[in-house]
Amino acid sequence: MSDGYAMAAITAVLRARINARLVANDVASVVGAFSVTSTPPDLISGVANADPTQLNLFLHQVTPNVTYRNADQPTRSAGGGLTTRPALVLDLHYLMTAYGAQALFAEVLMGHAALLLHEEPVLSRRHIRDALQAPVPAVIAASGIDAQAELIRISPEAISSEEMSRMWSALDAQYRLSMAYKVSVAFIESESAPGSALPVTRRLIRVLPTLGAHLTGVSAQGGDGQALTMADTVVIDGTSLATDGLSLLFGTVTHMPTAAQITPLRIVLPLADLATPPLPGLVPLSAVIAPDLGDPPVPHQALRSNTVALPLAATFTHVVTPDSERDVDGVTYRTGDLTLTTTPAIGARQRVSLSLNQLGSARPRHYSLDAPRDNGVTAPAETTTQIVFRYTDVAAGDYLLRLRVDGVDSPLGFDGAGNFDSPQVTI
Repeated sequence: MSDGYAMAAITAVLRARINARLVANDVASVVGAFSVTSTPPDLISGVANADPTQLNLFLHQVTPNVTYRNADQPTRSAGGGLTTRPALVLDLHYLMTAYGAQALFAEVLMGHAALLLHEEPVLSRRHIRDALQAPVPAVIAASGIDAQAELIRISPEAISSEEMSRMWSALDAQYRLSMAYKVSVAFIESESAPGSALPVTRRLIRVLPTLGAHLTGVSAQGGDGQALTMADTVVIDGTSLATDGLSLLFGTVTHMPTAAQITPLRIVLPLADLATPPLPGLVPLSAVIAPDLGDPPVPHQALRSNTVALPLAATFTHVVTPDSERDVDGVTYRTGDLTLTTTPAIGARQRVSLSLNQLGSARPRHYSLDAPRDNGVTAPAETTTQIVFRYTDVAAGDYLLRLRVDGVDSPLGFDGAGNFDSPQVTI
C-alpha cells in the first residue's frame, strides 16, 4: 500500500519515463532543447508569443476505482472502533499535451511519448524505483507505490471533441495537440492504526460433511390431494436430510425430528408432534442445520435449506344459532350466527372466509361469509380458536361447509359413492 504521496509519485514516474525515452531517442537533435512538465496548461507560456518546446502531463481528474470501490470490508466495529485500515483506491486521468516552438516539433514529442506508453503500458516495480531518484523529494520517493498489491497500468482514453472543448474552456488556455490517459490503480492506505484483538489461544475447528439440506416437496402420507391438517402425517422429500443438528422450521415454529423419522431423502413426521401448531394457510417450511460448536458446545445455525410451501388447513366444529326467519315466494330464509371452533388457532391478520354449498337441491345455492374484523380477536391476544360468522337471509337447507384461511380450504369428506358429504350444517 502507498500513502498520501502516491499521486505525486505516479506523476513523477510518468514524467521521468517519458523524459528518459525522449533523451534515449535523441529527440533534442531535431527539436532542440525541450522539457517534460506537469504544469496546469493555463500556466504554460513561451517567449514573444511563441510556444515552448515542451511536453506537459497534467492530472486533470481523479475518480474512485469502480472495481475496488465495494471490495473493502467494513472498517469499524459496532462500537465505532477501527478494525481494519480503510483503503482509498483511485484512477488518475491525465491530459498529455505537446507544444512546439516550430512546426512539427509538437508532433515529434507526442509521437515518441505515445509510443512509449503504448509499448510499456505497465509500470514495473523496477521502473518505479529507477524513476524516483533525486531530484524527486525523498517523501515522494518513499510513497510506496512500488510495493502496492496491484501494478500500475496506463491506458488511453477516448475523449470526444465536445468534451475536449469543454475541458480547454475550463482551463482557460489555448488548445494544443493532446491525448488523454487513465492510470489505474493508486492504492492509498490510511495511516490510522486499527485495534488488535488478543491472539487465539485454542482453535476449535469442525468440518461439516455436507453442502446443506435441499427440500423438493411436501405432502400428506396417504393423502387425497387436499390440504394437510394437524391430524395428518407429513412427508418431506429432499436431499442430505440425515444431517447432524437438522431441525425443521414451520413458519416461526421450530421442531427437531427424531432419528427414527429421518432418512437421507425423506422425513416422515406427524404434525401432532409439533409442540406449537403453526398458523393455518401456506406455511413456509425449511430445514435448518445447527450443529453443536464451540467449547462448551452450543447449537450454531450454519446452513438453511430452500423453502417449500406446506398447505395447512384449519379443521373445525360448528354451532348454529338462528335468531330470525322470513318466507319469500315459498322459500324460507333464515338469519343468525354460525360459530366455528378451529384447530389450529387463527391469527388476527389472516384472511378468513366461510363457504356454504347447498346439498339436495335441483338448483343449489352458494353463500360466502366473511369473518368479522380481525377475525374477532381482541388485543392483546393475537390468535383465536373461535370465529362467529353472521349469516343473513340464507335459504333453509343442508349445506357443505368450507373454511378458507389465507387461500387454503378445509378438507371435505366423501360418502361411499365418492360424493362430498361433510362437514354439513343445517340452516
